[in-house]
Amino acid sequence: VRKQVPFADEVLYRYYSLEPSGPVVVVYLAYSSSGEDRKHHPEICMREALGVPEDASGRALVTLAGQSRQAQRFRFVPGPGRQVMIYYWHYTLPACDAGGLTWIQALHRRRKVSPPSVTVQVSTDATPDQLPAVEKGFLPALDAALRSDVLPEGTTVGCDRLPIVLLRR
Repeated sequence: VRKQVPFADEVLYRYYSLEPSGPVVVVYLAYSSSGEDRKHHPEICMREALGVPEDASGRALVTLAGQSRQAQRFRFVPGPGRQVMIYYWHYTLPACDAGGLTWIQALHRRRKVSPPSVTVQVSTDATPDQLPAVEKGFLPALDAALRSDVLPEGTTVGCDRLPIVLLRR
């Protein structure tokens, strides 16, 4: 996995089984000190780069905690009779202290230097009746654990896609 994500400083990849007979979820976390992970959104990596068709009817926002903390759900169809749900969100970490900079230098830094961030992507081939265990149980629990045990104070969450340029040859 590490060779496939050269933009990340650290990568975590884990499988979890939600119940003995429940769905398996794959958690992928990528930390980038330069915010480069944000350019690797499922629309770009799955649909455009890998050519896996998306079923847009599966798109939805899934609440992690409160209405302001949401993940974006995608449904991809990698083959006949197969579907994979991917849940995507990211955390933007507080920027380093800009002490000693003039206001114009601080403004330039905010506009030109991306803050560090962590991308979270959870994938599963759970059946429709298993999705509530993922969406109402696992995803909020993962978000809560990351916020309480890992992420620094002042971290924000989002699920938007950064604009990028995709070059085809």
